[in-house]
Amino acid sequence: MKKFIFIIFIIIGGVFLFNKFSSSKSTWKNSVGYINNVTKLSENTYGCQIEYTVEIKGKIDSIKQFYMDLKKEPINNQKLKLKYNSEEPIEYILVEQIQYKK
Repeated sequence: MKKFIFIIFIIIGGVFLFNKFSSSKSTWKNSVGYINNVTKLSENTYGCQIEYTVEIKGKIDSIKQFYMDLKKEPINNQKLKLKYNSEEPIEYILVEQIQYKK
């Protein structure tokens, strides 16, 4: 009987912990980025700038980062969907893949 009660407490505790973590607020927000300033860095290595808008404390701002070590030349001025971390806006995840010249 003691084992049964102990197992029930573990299951109930696990359910409460799972609900707490699964209902946490998502910090990732959607944005649109643009690839520009495509540069050939060396033979078969390219870099480009990605610029995207973020909302920080109710204000809209843009972030520019240089993307390096691409093995193919990306298409300049392309638009990409991405998600950025609202707590650390410099962190982003591309939702769409970069398109390259053929």
